[in-house]
Amino acid sequence: MLKKYLFILASWLLFASGSTAQVKFKFNNVDTISPFNQQLITFFGRAMEAKATGKHVASFWYSDSTSSFQLPQQDSYESWIYGMYTYKPQTIMGLSKIADKHYKVKVMLITDKDSVNSMVYAIQNFIICETAEGLKMRDILAFQLDKAQYKHIADKYFDFYVPDEQTFSKAHIQEINDYVKRIEQYFGKKVHYKLRYVYAPGCEALFQLRGYDYVANMMSTKSDVCGLTDVKNRIMFSSSAQLHQHELLRLLTVLFPKGPAVLKDGFTNLVGGAGGKPILYHLRKLAPYIQQHPEVLDDLESFYYYDDETNPHFVFNAIATNYFIQQMGEDKLKEWMKREDLSQEKLVDFLKNHCAVSDSKAFFLEQFKRYAEGTADLEYSKILN
Repeated sequence: MLKKYLFILASWLLFASGSTAQVKFKFNNVDTISPFNQQLITFFGRAMEAKATGKHVASFWYSDSTSSFQLPQQDSYESWIYGMYTYKPQTIMGLSKIADKHYKVKVMLITDKDSVNSMVYAIQNFIICETAEGLKMRDILAFQLDKAQYKHIADKYFDFYVPDEQTFSKAHIQEINDYVKRIEQYFGKKVHYKLRYVYAPGCEALFQLRGYDYVANMMSTKSDVCGLTDVKNRIMFSSSAQLHQHELLRLLTVLFPKGPAVLKDGFTNLVGGAGGKPILYHLRKLAPYIQQHPEVLDDLESFYYYDDETNPHFVFNAIATNYFIQQMGEDKLKEWMKREDLSQEKLVDFLKNHCAVSDSKAFFLEQFKRYAEGTADLEYSKILN
């Protein structure tokens, strides 16, 4: 939804800022007089600059060799978000001591919607700790998992991190394993490394565990199912205690890291649904708006947000993938997942170049009419059942 746009925005800003990017802050009733606070602020700014530019990152991050939660990327925040610290001064809202030699920095991230308006994207928390080598950043996810005394359950595909062992029974873990095995068997490829599976009960709890007091799209009145798969750090997040098919299907990004983005996302949403509901639910919910405002189909990339539950691009990619399988067959789908030349191809171009769809607007209007007004489901939505 909104994150898709913000990812593009932040990526552009990081590219534009280059290696000379400097991080500056504004302050909201923060003690900037105390010498120690000045040290924290200066160190934090340098650490954010290092993450934004990708230079000398490891020297700023604390590595606990005794911890089982080692991260290849040093911290669990999305890497692209650091670009937002370089293009305008962000606001430090407060500094506090939260444990012995551990300090929290709370930051409000503002992003520009256009040349006039701006919006709050996130309120983030970071941990700085005092070590024998001086101040170091510490990953907030690992810190909070320890603080909340999360239980670690080692298994075949995942190391599960859960609030209590009763949340994830052996039967539920076996259900997850069985579904991953189905994905492997369907595509004829094994998941070649274990991931961490971090669970929290509900979207707000999950994002707060990750360090966000607030982030765009973390709240909804319609669904409490959300997730995220961080391939670089080998972590899967989920707020669902049920079989989270959508998030498990994000393992396609592990199986086919350079595969076609349209097909990977489309298959995930076609088969796994979104927000705990089947994709047909979202298609039929979105259809009346599409029919009343067909102009949104003139520029699909700009139609990134509908409401706090339904992501238009999840629906578009699912429809496109279903149509691709109809036209080309399942064997071709499996073959094309291995292609590495289509990872950046946009949806409209994918349809035009590979599905003989010259008019994407007319195509989607016809597809929405077909599936929203009839009784039939998308033909390949139950392909793994």
